[in-house]
Amino acid sequence: MGETERRDPYTVLGVGLHASQDELRAAYRRKAFELHPDRSGGGDPSEWPGGRMAELNAAWQSIGDPERRRDVDRARADASAAHAATQRGAATPGPRAPAVSDAPLRHGSPPSLMAAMAGIVPWGALVLLLGAILVFTAYAGGPSDEGPAESGGTIVVRDVRGSCIRQADGFTLVVNCGSSPHEGRIVAQGSIGAECPTGTRAFVVPQEDIVACADPDTAAP
Repeated sequence: MGETERRDPYTVLGVGLHASQDELRAAYRRKAFELHPDRSGGGDPSEWPGGRMAELNAAWQSIGDPERRRDVDRARADASAAHAATQRGAATPGPRAPAVSDAPLRHGSPPSLMAAMAGIVPWGALVLLLGAILVFTAYAGGPSDEGPAESGGTIVVRDVRGSCIRQADGFTLVVNCGSSPHEGRIVAQGSIGAECPTGTRAFVVPQEDIVACADPDTAAP
């Protein structure tokens, strides 16, 4: 498989995952102008950046058309979900608590202090771990910042309407509307590839396995 097939079309065009079609078109034209041989006055044809131009054209063909772009975004989301499932399957189970015997203690043979501590310490460590998780969850922003719930290994899509959308470092996150900046309040949601209502802006949220429709008039800079 060639380099053109392997490279991400968004990276080739130099745009974000949620760039508009007009932004994609402008990025393509700018890159094509930079690579065009006439810009350098012709020169030796063997030195023209034909491979890079072919890569640029392939990227434009992949996401320049809205329907093809939806297919690319859907494949990206499927790959992300498959990777997450693989990571969950590779997780190592935690240590098991020691079994507690139901046999009565023999008269005159009380357990030693070390034996009693052996049964208490693992449970104490578990309690401390659960407490640390609860503190971290509260500090991180509460339930609206969590990912999709899981039940029996199946991702359960949660209702994120009323929360807000934030874009940062190439990621799209569902956040509390009290935090800022954000791109607007989510008024509708659907499966990846679904159309959003008129007047709203669509955001693909792979970790939630949804398309979130946000009202841009409620955005907080």
